[in-house]
Formats: sequence, C-alpha cells, structure tokens
Amino acid sequence: MNRTAPHKKIGLRRLATCMAALGVLVMSSGIALMVSASPATAANKVGICHATSSDSNPYVFISVDDDSVKLQGHLAHKLHPNKTWKSAGTFHGVPHAAGDPKPDLIGSFTDDQGVFHLYDGNITAASCEGAVAVTEATADVDFTEPSCANRNQPSFDTTGSHVSFAITSGSNTPATTIVVTATADPGVTFADGTTTEVFTHTYGPAVDLNAAPCATADATAAVVFIDPTCANLNDASFTTTGANVTFAITSGSEAPGADIQVTATAALGHTFGDLATKKVFSHHFGDALNLAGPPCVVVGPPAPNADSTASVHFVDPTCDNLNDASFTTSGDHVSFAVTSGSAAPGADIEVTATADAGHTFANLTTSRIFSHHFGDAVNLNGAACSAVTPPSSEPPVVSVPSITPVTPTVVEAGLVGPLTPDLRGEQGLVLLVAGMVLMVLSGALSLVRTTRRVRS
Repeated sequence: MNRTAPHKKIGLRRLATCMAALGVLVMSSGIALMVSASPATAANKVGICHATSSDSNPYVFISVDDDSVKLQGHLAHKLHPNKTWKSAGTFHGVPHAAGDPKPDLIGSFTDDQGVFHLYDGNITAASCEGAVAVTEATADVDFTEPSCANRNQPSFDTTGSHVSFAITSGSNTPATTIVVTATADPGVTFADGTTTEVFTHTYGPAVDLNAAPCATADATAAVVFIDPTCANLNDASFTTTGANVTFAITSGSEAPGADIQVTATAALGHTFGDLATKKVFSHHFGDALNLAGPPCVVVGPPAPNADSTASVHFVDPTCDNLNDASFTTSGDHVSFAVTSGSAAPGADIEVTATADAGHTFANLTTSRIFSHHFGDAVNLNGAACSAVTPPSSEPPVVSVPSITPVTPTVVEAGLVGPLTPDLRGEQGLVLLVAGMVLMVLSGALSLVRTTRRVRS
C-alpha cells in the first residue's frame, strides 16, 4: 500500500489554504489604500497688502500662490521693507513716524502640505484700503503780566502736542519783549506744513509793590536778644515775634562776644507800617561768663550742721550740800563757760553754751545763755540743819512669832479609838490561823484535781 499519498494530499491542501489567505490579505490592503487616498489639491492663494511709495495710497492688494518661490519676495518685503513712511500718522489704528519702515502685510494661511503659517491675519482688498491719519503738531503760549500777586515776576505757560518750547529771545522781565519758539517733533509738522511756530510778547511795566493795592501795611516784627548768663550756661540766642513776616540771620552769629544781624522780611502782599518790606535788628552779645567761678559759682564755707544741744542744771545752797551753790551741764557739739556772775549763795550767774565749729543749734544760732539766781546760804548750825537725825548704820531687829508644835493623831482604819480596847494581838492571831487553813485547803484541792486528771 502507498502510505504517502494522504500526507501528500494534506500538504497540498495546506499550501492552497496559505496561498488563499495571502491573497485575501493583499486584496484588503489594496482596498484600504484606495479608500485612504485623497485627490490632488490645487495651490492655495494668499492675500498680500503690497507696500507702495505713496503715503496717500500706501498699499495695493494682490493675491499670490503660497508657493515658497513666489512668496519669498514678499516675505523679504515684510522682514526687510524697502519702503518707508514719509510723514507721521496712523494707518488702521497703528501709529508711525516719518521715516519708519513700511512692510508688506501677508495674510495667514495653511499651505498644500497642511502646515499653518501665521502672519498678519486675514488680508483682503479692504484691509489694504483706507486713508492715512496724519499727525500734526499743535502749540499755544499764554503770557502772565507783572502783578502784585507774582511780585513783578512775569511768566508764560505752554500747551501743545508733538512739540517742544524754548525762549529764543528776551526774558521774563517787566517791560521786556520775549520770543518763545515751538518746534514740532521729528516727522511731524503744524497744520500749515511748517515745523516751527513763533510766539512774541512784550510784558507790561512793573507795579509798585509797596503801594495799594499791592501792599497791606500789617506786617510786624520784634526780636529779643539774650546775652550769655550763668543761668543759660553762656547760650547766646534770640527770640522773634511778629505777623506776616519771616526772620533770618543775615550777618554774624549767636555766640558770646559776637555781633549779629537779624532781618525780618514781610510776607508777599504785606509791608511794615512805613511800607518797607524789611526790618533789620542788630545786637552785640556780651562776653561769656566763668561758669566755674564768680559770678556763677560763689565759694564759701560749708553750711554748718544744726545738731548742737545744751542744758544747764543749777543747784542752790542746802544743809545737805553744805551751802555749795553749783551747776552741771550736758550737751552735744558744744562748750560751756560762766560769762557773768559766779556760783555762790545769793549770787547771780550766767552760763553761755557755744556750738562747736561747723555746728549750730536747731534754730541755726551758735550760742545759748542760761541765767540763774542762787538762794542764800543756810545756817548749818541752826535748828533747820541740826534737827535732822542721821540714819543708823545697824539694821533693825525683827521679832519672829513663836510656833507651838502639834502632835498628829493616827487613825488606823477606824479600829482604834478612845472608846475601843486594844485587841490588836488577838486579831493578829486569828488572821494568822485563817491564813494557814486557807493554804491547806488549797493544797488538797490541787491533789484532787491531779487524780482526776490521771483517771481520765
């Protein structure tokens, strides 16, 4: 039998199946490519405002292909313009000055490769049309005449746009002609096409500031100069008072021994009573004082201490002192002396207390006087002195009262008394026997108790 035939049949079938599957796959791919293919597109058009050399008709509209070769020249005109604005102005709200570059304006677009290019937005013919607004310079000058208010200082004010001002002749002076020139900014002109405009004016004469209606005579001024003293520590100075006025040192300075000049100036629109606008106050300051000595410092002894005290006790003649008239003293920071009389019976005496150096009494005095008249002498041999018994030197005898001893009575538990016989012997024996009986009974009881215990 031939066993290879089935295998061969199977191999042929597998080969056929693979080839069929591959064919289906190739067909599917072809269909997919056909479906995804897009038709060819034509070149895109791009709107451009092409710059011109005219400011009145600055742009023209053109439409070109987005081909890079054709667009390259317009890109160069946008990035590196070959046209400029001849005058200042605005185009579609965008300002420019004379001489500024005028680039091409290119519309934004998507090229044939699907790439978006961002430039100047949607450019149409309307975008390129429109008048150019021309910027013009304007200028005006207002002159102010000399007056009371400006103290004869004339001036001028300027207003304008795209312009600068300068004095080209004269000055701001009364009765003088002044010329102010306005110059337009670069690239800008005035309405008549010029770049400058001239303003000429002659100021009026100055007014009298010290007469009505300019001046009001209500300014006042006063200056008080203060010389160096011990109290102000040699501070030379001055104070001012006044109304509608200012003060300033116009000469010299505030210093001991120096000259000074202070000027008072009336405020604008005011004068002093004599219609003057200034008043001058001059002064020469005194020399500086010696702050460490006279007259500022007075050198003297130190103030004394008020701590002295003094008292005197006078003793008149008596029998006891055997007619010795005398006195005793006491005190602090003081000395005593008899300045009049003497210490004698019937005599007058004056004792003066003098405070020590550097000390005073409480009332700030330095001395105090104590006066006294001693009594007369007594008769030492008379009755007044001899009637006195001198005290004994032996101590007095003190009698001691006698004490009678008392024998105490002993009571023995109430058994012995004056009506009871003495039975203490009998009582003692009874007590002895009773004690022995009690002892025997106690022993017997002990034996009985022991026997019972054994039996049990």
